[in-house]
Amino acid sequence: SNQRDAFVDAILIAKVLNRTLVVPSIQGENGEGNYVLHYSDVFDATSLSVLLEDSVSIEDFVKAGLQPDRVVAVEGNVRYIPPNNRFFKSYGISLNVPQIPLFINRLSDRDFQRLFGNCNDQVLAFNNIYNTFSVFEDKDKDAAMREELQNFMSPSAEVARLLYKIESNLGNYHCLHLRRGDFMSYCEFLNEESLQEGHEGWLDNFHFKRCYPDYETVRKNMQEHHFKKGDRVYVTTDEKDLKTLYKELGGYDVRTLEMFKPWLHAIDDELIPWLEQLVCSRAERFIGNRYSTFTRSIVRERNYRDADSNYFRQPTPPAGPPTVVKKTVVKKVYVKKVG
Repeated sequence: SNQRDAFVDAILIAKVLNRTLVVPSIQGENGEGNYVLHYSDVFDATSLSVLLEDSVSIEDFVKAGLQPDRVVAVEGNVRYIPPNNRFFKSYGISLNVPQIPLFINRLSDRDFQRLFGNCNDQVLAFNNIYNTFSVFEDKDKDAAMREELQNFMSPSAEVARLLYKIESNLGNYHCLHLRRGDFMSYCEFLNEESLQEGHEGWLDNFHFKRCYPDYETVRKNMQEHHFKKGDRVYVTTDEKDLKTLYKELGGYDVRTLEMFKPWLHAIDDELIPWLEQLVCSRAERFIGNRYSTFTRSIVRERNYRDADSNYFRQPTPPAGPPTVVKKTVVKKVYVKKVG
C-alpha cells in the first residue's frame, strides 16, 4: 500500500512540475522470494495516459542511461523509515550521489513548485514520497484532480471482477481494519516515542489502545459508530486466531478473507491486500487504525468517494451517576465564661 500511495503522489508531483514520470514497478518480498508487478497488473493501464501526457517505463528509462544528479529524500509521516535504494539498485542505477533530505510531512502544489519548479536537473529523483502530496491549493482544481484520481485508481480487470463478486456476496456491510501480528511491537515503539520530549506532533495524544485496540475497545468503537447487532461486518486483519475474533465480535455477522479463499486463485497473491482495501473503501461505515498505512490507503480511496471514515480511539467513559457531596454541618459551640 505504501508503494501505491507513493505512485499516486508521484503522478501528482509530475503534473505540478510538468515533468515526465518514470513509471516504477511494484516490488516486494513474499514466502517465495522477491516479486515484481507491472503497474498494469494493479491499475487500469489506459487511465494513466489520461492523467499524464508524458510517462516512460522504468525499463526504458534505464536503457536511456540517465543518471540522477541528486536524490531528494522527502520524509513522510514516519520519520524512522530510512531512504530505500533497493528499487534503484535492482535496475543497476547507482545512487552514490548527494541526498538532500526535506524534513517536511505534507506539501501542497505550490510548495513543490516553489522548491523544484526552477530545478535544472535533468533527472529529479524522489525517495520515500508516499503520503507526501497534500492538496492543490485551488479548491476547484483539487476537486477535479480527486475525480481523475478516482478513475485512475480503478483496479485491473481481474481484480475488478473478483471485487464485484465479493461485494455481491456481502450485500450491505461495514468494514473494520484490525491490525495485529508484529504491529504490537510497532505500537509499543510509538508509545515510547510519544513519551519523549520534543516528539513529533502526530504523536500528540497517542494512546496504545488506539494503535493496538483490544476487543473491548473494538466493540465500544463499533457501538459508538452505530454498528448495530446483526450488521454484516467485513474484517480485514492479519489476526491468526480467527476463532477468537469471531467469538469476541459475536452478535455481528462477521466475514473475513478466509471465507472467500476458493475465489482468490483468480489474482496474484500480492494483489490480495489491495483487493481488501477496495472492499473496505466501498463499505457503508469504516473503522481503521490511524497509525497504519494500510488504513490510510483505504481512507484515501473513501475520500475519493466522499465516504466518511473513522479511526479506533479510546472510548469515551460512560457517564456515571451524579456525584453527591455530603454537606458538612458546623455546629456552634458556646462556652460559658466562668468567674
